[in-house]
Amino acid sequence: MARWHRHSAALVAALVGHAGNLDTLPLHAWTMLSAQEREALWAVSGARTWDYPRTALVHELVTEQAIHRPNAEAVVVGTEHLSYGALEAQSNQLAHWLRSQGVAPGACVGLCVPRGLSMVVGMLGIMKSGGAYVPMEPTTPSSRLAYMVRDTGMVQVLTVSSQVEQFTALPGGLQVVALDSEAHQATLSGYPQESVLRLPEQTAKRVAYVIYTSGSTGQPKGVLAPHMGVVRLVKAADYMSLTAGTRFLQASSMAFDATTLEVWGPLCNGGSCVLYPEPVLDVSGLNATIKRYGVNSLFLTSGLFSQWSEAQALPEELKWVLTGGDVVSPAAMARVREQLPQAELVVVYGPTENTTFSTYYRLPKSAWSPQAALPIGQAINGTRCFVVSRDGTLAPWGAEGELYLEGDGLALGYLNRAAQTAERFVDLGFSALNSGAPLRLYRTGDWVRYNAAGELCFIGRGDNQVKLRGYRIELGEVEAALTGLESVKEAVVLAEKGRGLERLVAYVLPTEEERLSDSAWPAELREALGLNLPEYLVPSVVVVLAAWPLTVNGKIDKGALPSPSVPLGGTVVAPKTAIEEHVVATVADLLQVPAEAISMDANFFALGGHSLLAVRLVSLLGRHWQREVPVQWVFDSRNLGQLAQRLSASATGALRAPITQRPSAGEGSGWPLSFGQQRLWVIDQLGGGSPQYNMPVALEVSGPLSVVRAEQALQGIVARHEILRTVYRERDGEAVQVLLESASIQLERHSVED
Repeated sequence: MARWHRHSAALVAALVGHAGNLDTLPLHAWTMLSAQEREALWAVSGARTWDYPRTALVHELVTEQAIHRPNAEAVVVGTEHLSYGALEAQSNQLAHWLRSQGVAPGACVGLCVPRGLSMVVGMLGIMKSGGAYVPMEPTTPSSRLAYMVRDTGMVQVLTVSSQVEQFTALPGGLQVVALDSEAHQATLSGYPQESVLRLPEQTAKRVAYVIYTSGSTGQPKGVLAPHMGVVRLVKAADYMSLTAGTRFLQASSMAFDATTLEVWGPLCNGGSCVLYPEPVLDVSGLNATIKRYGVNSLFLTSGLFSQWSEAQALPEELKWVLTGGDVVSPAAMARVREQLPQAELVVVYGPTENTTFSTYYRLPKSAWSPQAALPIGQAINGTRCFVVSRDGTLAPWGAEGELYLEGDGLALGYLNRAAQTAERFVDLGFSALNSGAPLRLYRTGDWVRYNAAGELCFIGRGDNQVKLRGYRIELGEVEAALTGLESVKEAVVLAEKGRGLERLVAYVLPTEEERLSDSAWPAELREALGLNLPEYLVPSVVVVLAAWPLTVNGKIDKGALPSPSVPLGGTVVAPKTAIEEHVVATVADLLQVPAEAISMDANFFALGGHSLLAVRLVSLLGRHWQREVPVQWVFDSRNLGQLAQRLSASATGALRAPITQRPSAGEGSGWPLSFGQQRLWVIDQLGGGSPQYNMPVALEVSGPLSVVRAEQALQGIVARHEILRTVYRERDGEAVQVLLESASIQLERHSVED
């Protein structure tokens, strides 16, 4: 109420001050904010501290680690690894060779390799040469790769032998080099292993890499990320701890900007980058990799985080778990908090145009309600956030507005897109708040507001852009790809979310009336799109319409578009065995369609499934049949029948032991320790009773304290939870856990006087 009175008074003052020209006074001049409130909003926008080396280049930070810790592990994948010294030597040789091939500062060099040691060496070597690496996923359609080659003007592509053919077919004299070929390795061996001389043109404001994101014009747009943006992300980070002890899992697509943190976060701080060894990510493989390599830091997109949260026995090795890319489920966060009470759980937010992350919210370890929506928090180091009204002025505290970002993380702009760069990177005239210096801002298109605690809360998108499965998608790009097909007259693409389902749905009008009754045409459209678009941009469902539903104003009434049904088509082949019936029932539940309409000869992805749903599918199947189900089975199976056959054939293999409650056999009985308990037992034996795993806390109580009641309360908690009455004992040379029938709690009293 007090704020309302202040705003009203400020508004009246503005009107009085312009009493002579109210008829021509622009609306934004009728400000409700006082000078003090504008200064307060500036203060809360973010602490723009620069306690990181603003003039450093990314690769120089890695070189610094190689000088001080040459034998320390830098990168590991499977049984292969590189020390910092070896990484430095190999990347230096590649940089010298690239320089000899004419790579100049700012030149784009393509990098199309699977996740592996050559990926990291390639990124580092390209930056050292002065060039900017352009990550290109090997699974990307050839037409899209060709566009990226043309748009960047690159003349070199570093790849592997299995990918050479798709580039050599491109016109324009592109130099294609297979990093894994013996001939190229022999060539590199003749170049120095010492560092490449830094050229004057290599500054922190020059581009480090170019990542392509979805574009509204029908073609992807290249975001120019500078070295300074990466350095600000990984040095003196306030959203997490990045040290020489960091072991960060690199599991994201190379073309997804989370890779920036996963690779350079550990390597610029002396830690280890652990590469996920398989091409397809699944929950069981993820947890196995974390445990095998002692991973302690992890980023997952919100969709995968939600599925991962449902796994049993999450790895206790994790100290930092970051999630973002879309709205994070509070229920998923609560499940992870329950299993990993000591881990730091962080919600992160940020567009590619501000170098990966812009804000963070660290989940408190107590006093948090899982029913509450999770905020996106506060600005990270080196970033400022402004909530701006539609008229381009600062929004009052608590009011909704578009989020604008400022700071060292901002991209240089969009490659060859001057108009779009000018549209998204703007100056709103906030120089008065910045001691007269102009502020370059990026308008995110996301609508937010501040809550009472001063944390940013996400409201939604303000344009035709959506986030799906961690990817930022311009629906216009998918619509343009559809209308580019000869058989499609018009198209509308929507993102459908809810009931655990996230997918793109396309509505199309055919150019020929015969297509209305062609049940095979939707699948043909999806196949045609897959030739030019990556998998996450291909709609899961295509709905064919004869005409659009229209509003009274003659616009397409998107709310009246029919609910999409999975394109089943043809004669339904019914399931025959119990396994087949369960596969169909599980798929039906995931896709929200009737089980009786799903045929055993239907393909999971043609039915509307996608990679994240595939992860959920194998998790559900494995849990029900108590056996490991690799996610690769879903990709390799032509239809549900083949998937059921694989599942049936695995029945003779080792079953996953069911998790059951073991009844207490009374005091004195012992059970084997879990892996986590074994680790703590060994540490305790080596440390001689060290209290390093104890967590002390001091509580200040105002008023009288009943020590007796406090003891009774603690006694009740211990009596209720068996784990609090569990101790370790050594028997026959092995440690076991023993449950005590009772345990007495007595508070020690100490008098502290001044």
